[in-house]
Amino acid sequence: MGSDKVAGVNKNQTSEYFAPVDSLLRNADDATVAEIMDRDPYVCHVDDTVGQVADRLIALKVSSLPVVEGSGEKDSTIVGFISDGDIMRAIASYEPQAIFTGGQSSMVYFDDEPLPQKVQKLSGQNIMDIATSKVVCVRSDQSVGRVARILAKKQFKKMPVVDGDGALVGVIRRKSIIKFAFLNIFHNGSDAPRSDR
Repeated sequence: MGSDKVAGVNKNQTSEYFAPVDSLLRNADDATVAEIMDRDPYVCHVDDTVGQVADRLIALKVSSLPVVEGSGEKDSTIVGFISDGDIMRAIASYEPQAIFTGGQSSMVYFDDEPLPQKVQKLSGQNIMDIATSKVVCVRSDQSVGRVARILAKKQFKKMPVVDGDGALVGVIRRKSIIKFAFLNIFHNGSDAPRSDR
């Protein structure tokens, strides 16, 4: 009797409760990124310092930003991508130092620069010193399903969306794709879940 139940669900009925992953993305293959992307993404500029970008990440409560050059909305070309992880790696980096002690041996030690000094030095550096310059971007006409697979494979939280000239036109986020997929699977596309209030 206990073998027929898994966490209170009959093993023979699990397909009624769980949609296969492929079916979650089936409808997403028909939709384009343009339908669900954020058209007004937060960005930072190629001339910003690490300190300015860190302040922006904190103020906006986001974990990453596209880095753009150009001043206008239509001519902002993406040149990089910066995440809180990039900044953390820069803070935690160290320079090994070797000391020759004579004979056949030498000693290696790691810098022990205090954190406040490291952060102060880093704060004034140009953001492109630590940002990713080879940015994986998508086009707005690509299918949501294809982009979902890229995000999953690369383990990205979001990706910039660009036009044919490389100008930034939006950002596509994992949470937007998840919301889209589940609304389409479980609520037939247009029926939003009803509020419990």
